[in-house]
Formats: sequence, C-alpha cells, structure tokens
Amino acid sequence: MNIARRIQNRYILSKSVANFGFNNFEKIRLFVFVWASTLLCALKIKLDFKFTINANGIPSIIIMSELSDAYVFSEVFVKLQYYFELKGEPQVIFDIGSNVGYSVIYFKTKYPKAVVYAFEPSPIIFKKLERNCQPLIGVTCLNVAVTEIDGTQNFFIKKYSSPGSSLIQRGDYDIEVPVVTRSIESLMRELNINMIDLIKFDVEGSEYKIFKECKVIPRINNLIGELHIDIMGATKEEFVQIFKEKFIFNEIHLSKFRSIVTLARKQ
Repeated sequence: MNIARRIQNRYILSKSVANFGFNNFEKIRLFVFVWASTLLCALKIKLDFKFTINANGIPSIIIMSELSDAYVFSEVFVKLQYYFELKGEPQVIFDIGSNVGYSVIYFKTKYPKAVVYAFEPSPIIFKKLERNCQPLIGVTCLNVAVTEIDGTQNFFIKKYSSPGSSLIQRGDYDIEVPVVTRSIESLMRELNINMIDLIKFDVEGSEYKIFKECKVIPRINNLIGELHIDIMGATKEEFVQIFKEKFIFNEIHLSKFRSIVTLARKQ
C-alpha cells in the first residue's frame, strides 16, 4: 500500500473514531490519539489513554493504548459489525473473545438490562478488559478461553496487535502462555445459566471447534460472530451445518476468508 493511501486510510479511521467522542474536546483527543499511536507503536511504547465516548447515546469511559484498539473500536461502533436486531430484550449475553471490551460496552449500552459475561483468555488483554468494564453494572469478566473441552491450552499472544492473539499458532507471535479452557456447557453449569439469548464470538479460528461438540445449542437463541475460513479447520457450510435448519443464517462478507455471520433461532 502506497504512502498516500495509508495516510488517507488513517485519516478516515481517525475521523470516524473521533466522531464518537462525547464532546468536542474528546473528539479532538481521539483524533490525535489515532495518529500518535502510530509513532508509539513504532517505538514499542504502550500508554493508556482514557476517553469518554458516546456509546448508544450513553457516556462511557474507554481505555485505548495502541493503534489496534482504534481498529477494534471502529469495527464495533463505526462499522457496527455486531449489530443484531433481536426479538425482545436479551437477559443473558456471552461475549466470547471480548478482547479489550469494546463489544461488551456496545452490548451493555444497547441492552442495559442484560447480564453480560465477557470471556478473554489473554492475561495481558484481560487486564484492559477489566478496566474497560469496571464501570459497567451487570458485567462479569472471566480470564478463560472458551473451547470445546475443559482444561488448559497454549495461547499465542501478539504483544502489539491484540486482535491477532489466538489458540492457533500462526505467523510470528511474542508470548506463549498456558490458559484455562472451558466449554460453553461447563460455563452455563458453573454460572447457573439455563438459557443464553445471544452469543457473540470472535475467537480467531476456534469457532468451529467450539460449536461442533456443543451440547447446549438448544439453549442458545442467537449468535453473531466472525468466521475465519482459512484457519478454523472447516468450511463455512460445515459450520452452518452444526446448527442444521433450526436457525436463520445470514452473512456479511468482510474479505475472501473473513465474514460476519448471524444465526437466529426460528420461532
């Protein structure tokens, strides 16, 4: 990508993210952060910055510390990748792969009466998740990886690009750590949950394994998440087949190997 195109894309990102500042001062701070974070990333410097944003009309405090945070924020609030019109107000939401918590803030401000459980395996990212969710009532953050089995697995962390961290080893990574794993079935039992109204998932290729052996799909009403076709070990058709004909399937293509899918239980 040439320099002019990169500058243009960075301007678009900074302007779109800045629009969510709760007031003009916050808009300016967000705009400047996106540009300054490029330099901080090059110098391998991480500093936490607090911003007050307008999240679904509600003032919310968020923390950003790197350029990838701005990209994740854009996906959640600008591009509305997790927009999903549900029939009725959800009571229980599972956010699987919460990253730094922007999707949790999105769901909690959109559905204030819901109880949200946020799952993030990375011990580094989890600290920021907790800080972003600390002001929210009715949110529980759990430092576990949601998988098909209970136990432990190695987790591969990209230190300066949190969205790329995964249970799947791919390319360069900075840190390898063992993490606790839990199945959805075990989590529902441990948390005393009978029904999940919405599951959001962004698990960097583990999505097929999570749901293939899931025994509690009859107790899940809606799902929305990202498919990573090139690394999840199955085709899109095989993933959809897990849910057979009991869900209405929709898809938004992001790229050749990425798409956002929604699954809504048929009435």
